[in-house]
Formats: sequence, C-alpha cells, structure tokens
Amino acid sequence: MTQRTKTDVKKVSENDLSYLTPFIEEDTSTESLRGYRVLSRASIVQAMSDKALKEEHGESAVVLQPGSNVIANPGESFLFVPLFHFTEWIVWADRRDQNSPAIIERSFDPASEVARKSRNADSRMEIYSGGPQSDPFKKRHVENINFAGVLYNHPTLGMMPLSLTFSKGEFFQGQNFASACMNRRIGNGSAPLWSQVWSFSSSLRDKGERHWYGFNFKNPEEPYISKDDVENFRGLHEQLKTEFDSKKLSVNVEEVSSATETEEF
Repeated sequence: MTQRTKTDVKKVSENDLSYLTPFIEEDTSTESLRGYRVLSRASIVQAMSDKALKEEHGESAVVLQPGSNVIANPGESFLFVPLFHFTEWIVWADRRDQNSPAIIERSFDPASEVARKSRNADSRMEIYSGGPQSDPFKKRHVENINFAGVLYNHPTLGMMPLSLTFSKGEFFQGQNFASACMNRRIGNGSAPLWSQVWSFSSSLRDKGERHWYGFNFKNPEEPYISKDDVENFRGLHEQLKTEFDSKKLSVNVEEVSSATETEEF
C-alpha cells in the first residue's frame, strides 16, 4: 500500500463522483472480497520504530499500518467506534531467527495450546532449537485483544475501518477498555458496542528502564453515534461478526513494533 499525502486525500474528496452513485446500492462487485478481509491496525510510532517513520511523523504519532497514513499527530486525539471484539493468540518467533517466519502459529480458539500457554507466565516464553547454545531462541505466546471498528468522522480518513489491538505491555489496557465499553449504560442495559464513540490518544508508559507509547481512552463530548448512523453501524457489526464466525476476518500484525518486546505480559 503506498502512502497517501493529505493533498492526495483532499483531491479525492473533491472529485465529483456522482456519476457512480446510481450503481452503488445494487452493486455486488466487492462481495467476494469479504473472504480476504485483513484489517489494518492503528499503530503508535515508537522509539524503536523505523527511522524514516519517526522522522516523517514523530514519536507518539498514530499511523495506519500498513501504509503509514496519519491518524493522529503527536499530541492529537482521534475518535473511534468499536464495532466488534475478538481475541487472537499468536506464537512469535525470536527476532534473531532468520530461518523461521515471524509468525509461527495463529489461533482464535480460546482452548488451543497457544491460548493456554499465553495465559501462563511460565509458558509464554519457550526455548526452541536454532539459536546459540549460550542464548537460545525463544518463541513468545501472545494474546491479542482486538477491537475491529472505524474511525469516526476523521478529517482525512473519514470512516476508515481498522483495528485497535492490545497485547504484551498493553494487554491490561485492553482489558480496561473492554470494561469501560461494558460500563456504558443506556437505561438498565449496556449500550451496544457499535453505538459507542471513544476518544483515543497516545501516552508514554514509563517503567523505569522500559519506555513505550500506548493508547489512552476517554469519553468524548459526544459519546454515541448519530441517529443517522445507527442502521449502517449495526449492519457493519453484523457483517464483521459473520466474517469472524466464518473465519474470514483477521488483523494485520506483521509490522508490530519491537518497542514492547521486553514486556512479559
């Protein structure tokens, strides 16, 4: 995916595409693509991120991966609507291992061996053959909390679909966000996940010798989608759920920054 500049986005938005409008409602040309849905991910530029990425956007900027389109510059916030939640368990190879794929195994099954090992501090890191005897390779079992959703009325990216993913040192923040979503109440019941608007920004985590940026969240001024968005967003939720149940939904994780690799969560 090539990077789009703000100028490019502006040109696209100013084009008169009314000549395509009559075809939109009945068009089915993208239906078959749903089986290949891999959501982009909101990623924070870290101290250990690519040098060019840091120079262009600055540490703590939030970008869309892959592609590096800017979601929020350092110090800025953005609005996000979580449409669907799912968990994925991944086995990562040692970064020094040049002969194995970065991802050794992926699973959506909470009863899988990958999931079981990721929940146990004693089994998350596992030695495997191939490394030096003095410092053997270690594979890591990681639990990812994914919130598939859309940016809400973003000034340049509009309603861009993406995932906010919490793992390793940010795993507990993912749990906090899940709890906050469940605590949004309308009358005596929980507000539908797809109706909630949240404000996100990057924040520095200081753990002594370890530093990285993670996502903070809070209630925005308008914490719910507009009435006009209800049918669309409810439909998007059902579509994502169907894709997940059919094992046709995943998140791009290939470019995960190494900034939190030292975190043992």
